[in-house]
Amino acid sequence: MKKVALYGKKIDRSWYPRLRSLVEALSGYDVELFCCGELVAIFAEAGLACDALNDVPTPDQLPSDTELFLALGGDGTFLSSLTWVRDRGIPVAGINFGHLGFLTTVQIADAADDHAWIRDLLAGNYRIDERFLLQLQVDAPIDPLYPFALNEVSLQRFRPQMMEIALTIDDAELPPFQADGLLISTSTGSTAYSLSVGGPILMPGTGAIILSPVAPHNLNVRPLIVPNDSRIQVRLSSRSGAGEVALTADNRSVPYPDEAVLCVTRAPFPLRRVALSGDAFIPALREKLFWGMDRRNYHTED
Repeated sequence: MKKVALYGKKIDRSWYPRLRSLVEALSGYDVELFCCGELVAIFAEAGLACDALNDVPTPDQLPSDTELFLALGGDGTFLSSLTWVRDRGIPVAGINFGHLGFLTTVQIADAADDHAWIRDLLAGNYRIDERFLLQLQVDAPIDPLYPFALNEVSLQRFRPQMMEIALTIDDAELPPFQADGLLISTSTGSTAYSLSVGGPILMPGTGAIILSPVAPHNLNVRPLIVPNDSRIQVRLSSRSGAGEVALTADNRSVPYPDEAVLCVTRAPFPLRRVALSGDAFIPALREKLFWGMDRRNYHTED
């Protein structure tokens, strides 16, 4: 019997019929279902009861032999799935109950969907798209934070004054610069926050890290691409203000200690994203981010 984990954080009420349809379809297969985290409360609110569901309240209780992890939601839910699968190597499939769904594998169409993709997933008819992760270390005590990120790691200010940031890449020091923050992004994250601050788009398999200053007060400070085996150290000046800077890893955030040193490297394990047939990066750029779309490129007959 295949062990399949279901994970979700928030699902709009209008999607409850589709959620019920999905769980009913899964229950028709020879699978053991594990319901992770907040999804238990969502199921109860949706009036969905399933005897085959096993409650898994914390990541530590997720069975190590889980064969498939279904993240039910949008890209934020997919990012949060990293804190559950961790370094177990469990394939993660994003089932889009959200809006953009750039990282997700499947778009739930409607409650009457025949869920043909479930057969493919359970039969193993998919490829694994390994995405490298960032690992972060801070040389000072911080609030608990899972120290790995799929999209990005960042430092951002809370106070009106800008931060003074000094970067060291391997053993080479860059001149300090002033900015609202710094974003350290993977190639996966190049289409997320990094894109919003003017960073380049990288193909997911690109072995590179993007360093993007956030609103720099220097015209000659621009995003920098470095190899993903680089060791990146970040220091803030004492003027940054203790407790007034946030350290983020994807969609998780904690206060950053004053004058601490942040070190970011490539993590020793990847996230294994499930990709079905037809799931490709270039079509996603066109269909979900509308890359290059220009009405002047489309001609209609008068």
